Amino acid sequence: MRESLLKLNCPYCQSSKVVKNGKKKNGSQNQRCRNCQEQCRASYCYKGANLALKLLLFRLLEQNSSIRDIEVITWNQPKMYAG
Repeated sequence: MRESLLKLNCPYCQSSKVVKNGKKKNGSQNQRCRNCQEQCRASYCYKGANLALKLLLFRLLEQNSSIRDIEVITWNQPKMYAG
């Protein structure tokens, strides 16, 4: 087995026995802890801190857009989420 250069500790049990376990639907690498069997990602981008996204959401809410409309609009703009 090939060892990863990035050393990741499990966020649940702090074990260093973390291995690759496929990919998520969005393409991010999925990791699994061999100690507690929990799954996690190596990196996580908190999208709530994205200023451009916040401004877009406020603009859509001011225009009385429904939650479903906002979801459709924001998920169709992948460049909006690039960190």
